[in-house]
Amino acid sequence: MNSMSICAAALVTAAATAGAVSWWIRPVEATPASTVDLEARFVEIEGRLRDLGQRLEQADRLQTAAPQRAAAEVVDPAVIDAAVARYLAANGKGSTKPPAATAPLTREQALAKLAEVGGRVDRLNEVWPEIVKAGLEEAMLTHLRGLADADPRDAVAQYQYGSALIASLQDKPTTKQGPAAMAADAAFDRALEADPEHWGARFTKATSLSFWPKITGKHVEAIKHFEILAQQQERGAAQPQHVQTYLYLGNLHAANGDKVKAEAAYERGLRWFPDHAELKKQRAGIGK
Repeated sequence: MNSMSICAAALVTAAATAGAVSWWIRPVEATPASTVDLEARFVEIEGRLRDLGQRLEQADRLQTAAPQRAAAEVVDPAVIDAAVARYLAANGKGSTKPPAATAPLTREQALAKLAEVGGRVDRLNEVWPEIVKAGLEEAMLTHLRGLADADPRDAVAQYQYGSALIASLQDKPTTKQGPAAMAADAAFDRALEADPEHWGARFTKATSLSFWPKITGKHVEAIKHFEILAQQQERGAAQPQHVQTYLYLGNLHAANGDKVKAEAAYERGLRWFPDHAELKKQRAGIGK
């Protein structure tokens, strides 16, 4: 017998007992009830109990017929993770685990990275976000400025300080870039005073000037420095970075609407770098 049947039997028994007790403890009437009255009451109680029993049996049948939901199986989370990892690996998604967080740079590590990249702005742009994240931007700028101030004739120190200022512009709004850009330009001037042949200082100065608004007239000065740089480059062996001089020079002339000078700059570069794809592309686009 299942639990519902047991419950039904218990309710029937309880109802019968309650009816009998209720009748038993009823106060004795002054005139005893007739046998017919007692028999009628028993018949009534029996009918009610039979009806209750039928209802309980019906409920029991409905419960038995209903599908029983199995208890949810508890699965080890490690098993789930392993299955997901296998699926992602099979579908080229790689690991589900996030990359391990790297510790912020220490001051010593930041100084070592600056020494490693020198003043190359392209390399500084890769390193500088790490320096900013570590909260060391002002400390590094102060350190490099101290080296530059200690010896104004040290072209390398001036160049590195100016390049760091340029790199620091990437996390500043446009409205706050002016002072840092002007300080960087002054640092490059000091570097070129100390060493007029310093390629990095002249190239970075010219490049930064090319990004100033046209209304400032800095583009004209940028072209002058790129022209000087091209002359200096051509006195020696070509270096991979030298191609950038011809690209910037040609692009500046093109932006000014001077297609003749732009094409001449690209042609000049192709004499040194005949297979350079970007130079070829820019030259081909002049007539369009």
